[in-house]
Formats: sequence, C-alpha cells, structure tokens
Amino acid sequence: MTDVDALIQQIIAASRAKGGHAFSSSRTYSDEPILMRGSQLRSYVPDEIRQMRALARRPEARSWSDARLFVEQARLMADYEDDCPYAGTFSSYFPTYDAMDDRQLRGYFTWRAHVRRGDIQQTSTSFAFVYLYELLNGIGVVPGARGFQAIEAFWKAYRELDPSLDRYVRPWLVDYAVYHGLDQRLALPYANAQHDEAVMVLARAEEEALAHVPE
Repeated sequence: MTDVDALIQQIIAASRAKGGHAFSSSRTYSDEPILMRGSQLRSYVPDEIRQMRALARRPEARSWSDARLFVEQARLMADYEDDCPYAGTFSSYFPTYDAMDDRQLRGYFTWRAHVRRGDIQQTSTSFAFVYLYELLNGIGVVPGARGFQAIEAFWKAYRELDPSLDRYVRPWLVDYAVYHGLDQRLALPYANAQHDEAVMVLARAEEEALAHVPE
C-alpha cells in the first residue's frame, strides 16, 4: 500500500470514529464523499502532460513545423505512462498530441503503455497512427533494424483489428528501410514495383523537360 493509500484509509477511519461507535443504533448515517487520488479525477492533468503542452508555447516553438513540434513533444513523453483509459473516440486527418484534448491524451498514453507490454487493443485509428509516427521517429525504439521490426510487428498485429493501416504502412516500411540503409530484403515484400516504375518515368520526363529548357 502506498503512502497515499494509507493516508486515505486513515482519514476514512477517523471520519467513521467521530460521533461514537461505528455501529451505534442511535446514529443517523448520511452519504459520505468518496476520497480519490488526484490521478483518478477526470479533471486531473498530470505534470508531464502540462509540461508537454508548455513546450508548444515556448518562443522557439513558434518557428517549428507541426512535425517538428510532434517529435520534440514525443521525445519529452517517450517514457511516460498513464492509467486513465479513454472510452471515447479520437479522429484527426493528421493526428498529433496537440490535436488531442487532455482526456484523449491520457487515454492515448494509457493505451500505449499496454501496447508496449504486448497487449495490443483496438482503439481509435488515429491513436494507432500517432504510435506509428513515434516508432518512425525512433521514440520508444532504437532506430534502424529494431525500429523496422517494431513498426512491422505492430502493424501486423493491429491490421487484424483494423486493416486500413495497410495502404500507409507498406510504403513507410520501404522508405524507412531505404532511409536507414537496411537490407533491401526487409523491404522487398512491401515494395510496389508499379509505383516505383511510375515514379522513375516521371523523374526521367522531368529531367528531359529541364534539359530542353533554353537558358
């Protein structure tokens, strides 16, 4: 039992002791407030989340892109865990921490804590994307081969719950492998030959067009 738990029990015991014997037949009982830890209150915002919010208000953050701000906040919250499940939904075209309200943030970090322990539960698709953004940026995993494996493993597990991630994660895995100079065989199952060929055709066409532009 933590010190906080012990303190709560002491307060409850002292409250019950007032007015005589606890089971006195002459005593009239009324509803008593249930004591809760601050972290259990819906309005409670952990210090770590307050610090993350404050990061976005720093003067230097004004010049950051949304992506840069996300990475900086992700690094700050890399080891944070919460215990406040969120039963609502979170949907965003480009999901980031700043796009979430405090309850959604606490719910996300609670869900992420379970994921990191191997307990992958279905949630809002936008939460899943935020977690993938973290992995792509080396948050919670060593960049490189381990990062590739973490992205691949999470995607393969979560796609059984929500296959909509497929169209995005497949090319991300290829790009990730190329960026980090990984063995090409890792990315081969996810490469789209037609897409790559189309990109090369467009690139050659652009080069030819530029070559014929008069100086």
